This record gives sequence, structure tokens and C-alpha cells, in this order.
Amino acid sequence: MQVDAFKEEAYTIQMQYVPIQTSTLQSNVPIIFDVYVKIHEKYILLIRQGDDLEEERLKKLTKFEGQRLFILKSEMKNLKNYIGDLLDQTLETKLDDEDADNQDARFFTKGKGSQSNDFRDQTNPKTKSYLSGEKTGAVKLSPQMRNIIGQAQLEESPKEKLIRQAGVVRSVAQTAIDVLNRILQDPDSIVAYQIAAKAAKGIQKVLEANPEIITELYTDHREDGQPLLSHSKNVACLSALLALRNGLPRQEQLHITTAALMHDLGLVKMDGIEDSFMKPKEDFTGTEKDQYLQHSSKGFLLAQEKAFIPEAVCELIKYHEEDLSGRGPEQLTNLTLGQQVLALANRFDKIVLEKKLSTKEAIQHFSVHEIGNYDLKLIESLKKIVIGQKLVSEAWAL
Repeated sequence: MQVDAFKEEAYTIQMQYVPIQTSTLQSNVPIIFDVYVKIHEKYILLIRQGDDLEEERLKKLTKFEGQRLFILKSEMKNLKNYIGDLLDQTLETKLDDEDADNQDARFFTKGKGSQSNDFRDQTNPKTKSYLSGEKTGAVKLSPQMRNIIGQAQLEESPKEKLIRQAGVVRSVAQTAIDVLNRILQDPDSIVAYQIAAKAAKGIQKVLEANPEIITELYTDHREDGQPLLSHSKNVACLSALLALRNGLPRQEQLHITTAALMHDLGLVKMDGIEDSFMKPKEDFTGTEKDQYLQHSSKGFLLAQEKAFIPEAVCELIKYHEEDLSGRGPEQLTNLTLGQQVLALANRFDKIVLEKKLSTKEAIQHFSVHEIGNYDLKLIESLKKIVIGQKLVSEAWAL
């Protein structure tokens, strides 16, 4: 009984925290939330809200690279605005919240609540001073730090700038997936969705600027210890570029990219499914196969019950395992081009992951085994991305 009580207490504490990627923390945007590291099941304060992340201190954080840091769940609104500021500064543009704001209106006009458009925690004095523009050293970067950052960015070549931008977008996308996976079942998860929508717009922006930057966004699974997370991010980036290359409307592109970030939500709810995620479907046990076949509909239902998530995004999640041959859980043979974009990107990255192929081998596999399952134009677009954009990794060492 004591063991059960201890586990329950540990779970309760764990659910008070939300994981973020270490690389999301940057020295050019004030940190408006406390940051924790998990050591031996305890959460230790690592960065205090308002601390300047001087360059030397930021370098010290690299020892945590590859593992998650954490913030309190109650700080989600501040995380959302930090990410917005980070993307705006990095991409040197204002990424509007048009999709998320429209969904806010839809959500609250349905009588489920009322809320200001500014999601920052107004009760925290440091956050208040940051919002009001007061010159408090607690949340402002030092002039010296701003000069160092500004000079470094001035000296960048166009290619270095794009690589830096892609790195920030990649880490934001990974944090968005982490956050969605942890709290989408909560009533407050509108903020998690808005973070995902921001990340999707960041992906769009850097790919529009230079499609070749896909090589900086796509993760080689051999070098990553978080297969579910890197898979969702890879699918989002491939989907975004495929949608762009095939001339889909901009709003549909955003829906596809956002849905891709959250397409495997149904897997997160299944105990032990992550252990079998990296093996081919033909190697599944009967139970694993049944669970896997249900994950797209489970993810759809999880998203659909949130009134702030567009129906188009929900349906993309539902149909991400379908193809034109009717092999998917819903056995559909008629998919829109947008639905095929997400399904194709998902299938390609799963082949890389499951069969432990290089991207070059995976596209060769596609050319033989997937003809007829997707629009030929999309398969040709995927080939051009993998070969033309040099999205080519080496074979896995087996």
C-alpha cells in the first residue's frame, strides 16, 4: 500500500511539470518562467524567472542537451508568449496568431469560458514589469549582452542565419510536441495548441525562405533518443514542404503542419506502445496491432473534444494512416491532397524509423512498394526533397 501511495504521489508531482527542450532557451529573449531539471525523481530549480542567460551560462546548459528541462504547468501561458517572442525575434517578423485567435473566439462563444487575449501570467510581478516595459534588471538583458548578440548576428552569412533560425524552429517544434503530449487532456490545453500553431508557422516561414533548410530541420533517428518526438517533428517538416511545393492554400498548409505535430497523440495514451513504435507493423503482436490500428481514431477523438482545434486539423489526425489502396484503419480509398500529404510524410518517416533505412534507401523502397498508394505527383515531390535537397542520411549500423 505504501508503494502505491508513493507512486501516486510521484505521479501527482510529475503532472505539475511540463517538459521543454533545452535548446528552446536562448540568450536573446528574457526567461519569464522558472526552469527545473529532474534529478533522481526530484525537480531542482536551475534557472530563476527573469535571470539573464549570459553566454557562459547558456553554454553550461549544453550538458543537459538531449534531455528535457521542465517548467511548472502553471507557467504555460508565459511559455507560450516566450516562444512567440523567440520566434518573432529569430525570424525577424511577427507571426500572427490568426488561426489560434479564431479558435479562441470559437471556443469562448460556445459558452465554455472567457479569457483575455494576453495569456501571460499577469499576477507575477516580474512578468508585469516585462509586459509594461519597465526597466527592471530582473527581466531585461544587459546592454552588453544585447550588443554581443546583435554583433554576432550582424556578422552572420545568409546561410548561417538560416541555420540558426532553423535550429530555433526545430527546438520550438520539439517543445510543442512535448507539451501537447503531456497536457492535451487538460481543460487548459488551448495554450498548448497555440504553442503548436506557433511552431507550425515557424516551420512554414523558414521553409518558404529556403526549402533547402529542411536538412537542418529533419532529424536523423540514429542520433536521437526520443523517437516519437523526432518522428512527429520530421513529419511536420516534410508535410510543410510537400504542401508548399504542391501549391496548397496557405491556411491548409498551416493545418497540415499543425496536425503533423500532434498526429500521434493517440499513441501517447497507450501503455507500452512506445516500446513497439520502432518495429515494423508486420512484427507486431496481435495486441500491439489492435492498439496501433486504434491510435489515429483515439487521437482524433482527443483533439475533437477540444472546441478550439479546427475540424480540419482533427480530420487530418484521423486519416494520417490512410492511403489510396485502403490499407489504413478506416480503409479509405478517397483522400484529399492535403490528407495524402500528411499520410505520405508519416509513412516515409516511419519506414526510415521502423526498417532502419537511410533516407535514400527509404525513397527507393517508396518507389517500388508505395506506387499507387499515394498520388504519383506527391511521391515525385518527396523524391525531389530527399534527393534534390540532399535530405540523405547514411544507412543504419545494424
